[in-house]
Amino acid sequence: MRSEGSAPLGTKFRAMKLDRVILLFLALTGIVWADGLFVPQAGGGVVLDGRSLQEQKRLKLEGEEVPLAAVHSAAPVLATLTEKGGLVFWNLPDLVEASRHESPLFSEGIVELEFSLAGDKLYLLSSELNAVVVFDLEKSEVSGVLPVPGSRPLGLEVARQGLLVRQSDGVVLLSPQLETGLLAQFRLPGNLLATTVMEGELCAVTDRNSGAQRFRLSDGKPLELLAGGLSLKSIAAADSRNLFFLLSRNGGLESRSFSSESSLWSSPLGEAFDRLVYGGAGETIYALNQETGSVVAVEARNGAIVSRTRLESPGVPVVFGGL
Repeated sequence: MRSEGSAPLGTKFRAMKLDRVILLFLALTGIVWADGLFVPQAGGGVVLDGRSLQEQKRLKLEGEEVPLAAVHSAAPVLATLTEKGGLVFWNLPDLVEASRHESPLFSEGIVELEFSLAGDKLYLLSSELNAVVVFDLEKSEVSGVLPVPGSRPLGLEVARQGLLVRQSDGVVLLSPQLETGLLAQFRLPGNLLATTVMEGELCAVTDRNSGAQRFRLSDGKPLELLAGGLSLKSIAAADSRNLFFLLSRNGGLESRSFSSESSLWSSPLGEAFDRLVYGGAGETIYALNQETGSVVAVEARNGAIVSRTRLESPGVPVVFGGL
């Protein structure tokens, strides 16, 4: 995205009057949605049924940009960001617009969006600013910018311990508190492919090592290799279920117990994939090949392939549901 300068922190942005009321209502109600998948595409995106992968709803945005997307941690609310359309919050699954916000900071090379675990903030990772822009949902304003030390940031993950920012050569752990800053740095050999957090540990996959390297987040201590001997492409964790999922470079998907590392199931997917996506109620895990547009839904409990589809030029999907 092109840079348009900086806006003073605390600047208010245009928003519909009921945006905070809508978000609060959704967060407090006990509504339960079935798992769904929002897949960004050029000019908008598509909502897919989480099991059949059939199209349920299509989102049309201004321009042909592929939006960035994130799903609220405690309510069926989707956030999208494009340079032309700004930051928009949508009620799922019907994609009803809840509020819209603008800021020059949103054009500063934002590469990923993530909601806080409490759901009261949206974090926007900027590769141009080398920083995380913090948007306060209650106040509808940017409340701060968290500097990211080291090389250009590539991705973001929110954990109980802080904000994990992926870089080409490692990961930095930041405090969400402006006055605290850097908590830890983890350097890795080769190019970083994927990370996940499981039971207070950072698990990282690179293109140089087999298996996944592990670090204890509390003190940065390196731990024994996870799934040593496997040539991995991606990893995902189901922390509440003591499970993790491993995607190998030959297209195989495996589930293991985190405490014992015993294999629970292994499933050949029939083609190579480059990313795992997991969330929502946790009944399904998804594998994506962004180059071919292939998406496969896999039963999380036994590895059975539920459905497949192929999409045109997909961005990174986000899972919603199980709220």
